[in-house]
Amino acid sequence: MKRFKKLFGIFLIGMLALNFSACSKEDDIEPPHEDTSKEPIVMSFDTFTNMDDVIITDADTTTISVNKEYLEKMNYKFDIKGDDTIPVTIWRTIGTSPFVRNVTKSVEQGDRVILTTVSGDLGDVLPDNDLKLDTDIYVDFSKSAVVTRGGTDVDNYNRYVDNEGVIHPAVIILDEESNEGSSLTDSGIDQSGDTYYTAADLAMSNADFRIINVDMNLGNHSITSPEKELKFYMKNSNLKAKAGVRINIKTKSFKLKEFECAVYGDFGLDFTYGIESKATIKKWEKEEDIAKFHGYTYVFWIGCVPVAITFNAGVTMGATAELSASCQFETSMKLHADYDAGVYYSGGWNQRSSAHSSASAEFNIIKPLAVTAEASAGIEVFTELKLYDCAGPRITFGPSVEASLSASFNVVEKQLEFSTEGGVNVGGKYGVEMKILKWQLASWQQKYSLFKKNLWNYTGAKKIEVVP
Repeated sequence: MKRFKKLFGIFLIGMLALNFSACSKEDDIEPPHEDTSKEPIVMSFDTFTNMDDVIITDADTTTISVNKEYLEKMNYKFDIKGDDTIPVTIWRTIGTSPFVRNVTKSVEQGDRVILTTVSGDLGDVLPDNDLKLDTDIYVDFSKSAVVTRGGTDVDNYNRYVDNEGVIHPAVIILDEESNEGSSLTDSGIDQSGDTYYTAADLAMSNADFRIINVDMNLGNHSITSPEKELKFYMKNSNLKAKAGVRINIKTKSFKLKEFECAVYGDFGLDFTYGIESKATIKKWEKEEDIAKFHGYTYVFWIGCVPVAITFNAGVTMGATAELSASCQFETSMKLHADYDAGVYYSGGWNQRSSAHSSASAEFNIIKPLAVTAEASAGIEVFTELKLYDCAGPRITFGPSVEASLSASFNVVEKQLEFSTEGGVNVGGKYGVEMKILKWQLASWQQKYSLFKKNLWNYTGAKKIEVVP
């Protein structure tokens, strides 16, 4: 019995000690902070009662006039103190791109509220997020098409989120016409005359809608040196390409922690390029755009915030040469590749890329002379992004054919002897210059290569008739 009382006393003392220790630790823990976050202010066409609920009163959107009844219906208030600003996302019509402004002042004028604003960007509307976006079309039709916000029926933002949590676009706005041909499906025209597509319509029509979706003859093109002594030309070229874009963004307290942007798809190209040189050329290179595709703005619902990402795409031709004398030769190539090429940020910029490629080429000497030559020519598809209206990554992808030629005249045999070798280099360039204020990112550029292969290596001779 005494032993039991002794054990019980030790147990009681131990429990009191543990309880005291626990209470002491609880006293040391800071109480949970009150959640002071507010719902973002979004003025979107699908919540408007009247066409004039939101009016842009000047060209640079410095001042915006808003219907007071609309603000009351949406329970939006602009209580601005000191130098504070309040970000607002505005989507005026379904066919115009959403944009961000920071409100610095609000003044009531009769039944309107006049907002004075300064520029805003993506960093102002993404406090704490871990987002995965993809331009591929996806709509969950099992989810109701409308939900209620502020007593108004609006789109169901969750119907564009797939089973893996990836967010897909709700609306695609046509920004620019191009030389790539007709659209794959019927589009809509909003009250401002702007052209747009809804993801629901695209999904129901089974249209293969991509950032790039072309099967086209690129035509004949040439680029020349300033002195007109060297000409690169391209002919018999056909491009077949499809591409989508994947974007991942992770932010904390409005600061960017991680960012990834990748272009993925299929690329097929047949082309012939040739060189005509009249003189010695030292380390010459040039690049220029030769085709422009449709420009689109994809609108993603990030919760109730419409985020606009604009894509421009086209084709660039580039060439380099170093020649010891005049000559002319041609190279023909066929290439197919599937690729995933992107940039990644986590405290600094890097690249993540992969590709599977197959290629073949032929070399044809048209006018061989005594010469040594190093030359390359390539065609790249480029895709450049804007996040809202801020410049984002530019990614290019394509092949360049590299050729070397050495030719000399054999006086004894009266023939031109030559050797040549060449191959293909599949890759491109990354360029990032993001001017999003809160993210404070340095610009970054880098070339990359995903596939290299030697395609020919042979020697030969050609009889030359010598005139006495």
